[in-house]
Amino acid sequence: MSMRAGWTPRILGAVLALAAGWFLLTHADGFLPAFGQVAGLGPTALPVGLALVALGVLNRALQAHASFRLVELPARFGTMVHLSATSYATNKMVKSAGTAGLVPFLAHADRAGHERAPVVAAYLSTKLAETMSLCCLIGVAVVAGAATGGLHGSALWGALASAGYALVVGAALVLIAGRRSVVAAIAKRARRVAFHFRSRFGRPQPEPGGACAGHELSCAMDRLRADPRAAIPLVGTAFAGKLLGCAGLFMVLTGLGIHLGVATTLLVYTLTLMVALVGPIPGGIGIADASLGALLVANGVSGPSAAAAVVAFRLLDLWIPLLVGAAAGAGQYRRNRNAPADVVVEAPRVPVLAAVGVD
Repeated sequence: MSMRAGWTPRILGAVLALAAGWFLLTHADGFLPAFGQVAGLGPTALPVGLALVALGVLNRALQAHASFRLVELPARFGTMVHLSATSYATNKMVKSAGTAGLVPFLAHADRAGHERAPVVAAYLSTKLAETMSLCCLIGVAVVAGAATGGLHGSALWGALASAGYALVVGAALVLIAGRRSVVAAIAKRARRVAFHFRSRFGRPQPEPGGACAGHELSCAMDRLRADPRAAIPLVGTAFAGKLLGCAGLFMVLTGLGIHLGVATTLLVYTLTLMVALVGPIPGGIGIADASLGALLVANGVSGPSAAAAVVAFRLLDLWIPLLVGAAAGAGQYRRNRNAPADVVVEAPRVPVLAAVGVD
């Protein structure tokens, strides 16, 4: 077995440790009081929070399962749990517009003996569904915030920027889902770029006339247009993921005695999500935390309570899922290391075709 097979969990673990250490050092002064308030959340908050994390892990596994079924690939649920957890953690810790999370999918394709093109199409279909759910979430949050008078100050500017993002990306999604020629043109351009980079670095080229991820994705979109009900599992799990994240923030705020209302909580969660998405640091570390704290303070929450809410929510939304993904990646690495000697697992090559922009 090639020693390169375990590079993904090693990099993930190293980046996770460095990011956690950097964040603890830069925010050390405000942690002790915040942790004191987090400890006072109450006896029901911890089980509920962990249940939400578990539901999030299972929901991502269901989404991966639905995407594999969409492209007519076999998918064992246990395998999807490990695959989706590792991909999610990789995306969070490597800022790559969603491309880094494709690496575990490609490694799975090599292990399972699948063609890479349909596996890439399955991954891209999850990104399309997540982007669609994000655009809808932005629309609902902006409308709800306007109806309840929550659009003021920085929240107003954030809502306007988010609405612009939703309009532009939503229009792109309509083109991708509705016109096969657009997907084919994007895939052709991506293959040219991939050919250019692989030639520059002296990497071997794929067999001519092989399967194309763009073609597989086009076929998947054709099936969805012919039978819209086939999209229900994939789109439904994408929406469920956003609702679980918002429910986690609402639970944290309620446990700390902060009552902002559902509409305001939804707006705060959506704007925090957007900051984490567009920020330059993986996982929105530091930037999303500061944004969430500032939005809470702008809505009348005291500084110590806002800091406690940031710590508790980010533990549930980022750090615990990252630990789950790191554990899943480490488990896969051990299985690869114990594989028979005649099985060669190479590090997967990431195609240049990037995701739509959801980490």
